[in-house]
Amino acid sequence: MNSEFEIFISFKATDNGIVTRDAQVASELYHTLTQRGFRVFFSSETLLKGKSGDFSKEIDSALDDARLLIVVSSNTEYITSRWVEYEWKTFNADILSNLKSRGEIITFTDDLDPRELPRVLRYVQNYNYSDKEKLLTFVHNFFDRVPLPERIRKQESTVEVAPKALLSSSDHNVFNSAGIGELEIFRLRERRNYAIDMQAINYVKSQMNRKKYNVLVLGCAYGFVAETRFGLDDDIENVICIDKNEEVLEKAREIYKNYPHMKFYRVEIQSDTYVSTICGIMAELGISEIDIVFAADIFRYLNNAQTPLRNTRKLLRNGGFLLCKGCDDSKKMAYPDKDNLLQSVLDSCSSLHGMPNYYIGKELPLMIQNAGFEIRGIKIDLLTTLNMSFEEKEKFFLGTFVRRKNIANHILIRDPSTKAEVDRLIGYIDSFEEIFYNTSFWYSESNLLFIAQKN
Repeated sequence: MNSEFEIFISFKATDNGIVTRDAQVASELYHTLTQRGFRVFFSSETLLKGKSGDFSKEIDSALDDARLLIVVSSNTEYITSRWVEYEWKTFNADILSNLKSRGEIITFTDDLDPRELPRVLRYVQNYNYSDKEKLLTFVHNFFDRVPLPERIRKQESTVEVAPKALLSSSDHNVFNSAGIGELEIFRLRERRNYAIDMQAINYVKSQMNRKKYNVLVLGCAYGFVAETRFGLDDDIENVICIDKNEEVLEKAREIYKNYPHMKFYRVEIQSDTYVSTICGIMAELGISEIDIVFAADIFRYLNNAQTPLRNTRKLLRNGGFLLCKGCDDSKKMAYPDKDNLLQSVLDSCSSLHGMPNYYIGKELPLMIQNAGFEIRGIKIDLLTTLNMSFEEKEKFFLGTFVRRKNIANHILIRDPSTKAEVDRLIGYIDSFEEIFYNTSFWYSESNLLFIAQKN
């Protein structure tokens, strides 16, 4: 049997001798994925082709090889059945122990309540049976492949035309931190959440009680947040600031050229060389371990946040802290909004492929725990337009909604076929702006900061 599998499909085949619906769904998924060129382990067919006759050995071999485990289930009891539970538990153990540093688990379910799932599976990427195409898009992005039909069209075309761009796992969205107006937005966002950020930073310092601290800032952009949170403290020895955009880093180096302890590097945290690159930087600076990692909303821009979280843990000293921020669109409120414009904006954002994950706030807690951290606390900062001046409202709207329009326009440039979706989103935002400044209207959003420790 060829044991070089990329994907392992886990499901319960029978219930009291009757073939389950999950088996049928898993079979359809298997045939779709194999037709698209993926090497898939599907027990009902793959084991029949095996030569050893030792099914448990062949299952273990396939689990060892696969990078992606898809748990298919319409029943929570099936997920905890003997073999299904064995498969996702051992696969997850390999991820946590770094045997699968690039491994991932996703679930394909029939509207199951996430709260009823085992803790490991509650906040992994989930797709409903009705969302099969979205799941397939995720798989192509995860393995960084253009779907087979598009490869065929490209090969058959006699005219050199760029195919519709699918975003890879290392480039979940088309957000450009050096885009028009972004510098001002970053300046505005630096002022947000300052109080709770400093409360969290002072707390983690009190827990470690070291004379000097070495800090890693993920997604630093122009360095404004890194400076105000760490750059002015005498007990900070080094602030390693990383971002993938060299253009903003050049600007940051110029702005903070008189801050010798703030250092800026171009590093892609989703790359295979992320950990080794940071270790090389640390070696140059004479640092053995990082004390504090600060991540300001970076994970909403990633297609796969779980692996960078696990890799980041490797850089922290035992007892070190991760301060991880995440917004959540489900916590936004507006009143009065009789036409439900806010929800229209949020729904359009979530359906437009290439937009950031604005629901990352509710996903982060278990992702952080699954990465091997213990959550020590959560800070919540409520931002509201109540009692804001007109100028303050303008800045609030700029940082919260104009950025979404900017990203949408970048998506349109990259993929002209999204024009109808982009126009619809921008139309909703423009309509929402009309009521945003009305004195009889109020809007609020909650920003979350998770304090997690490596033990």
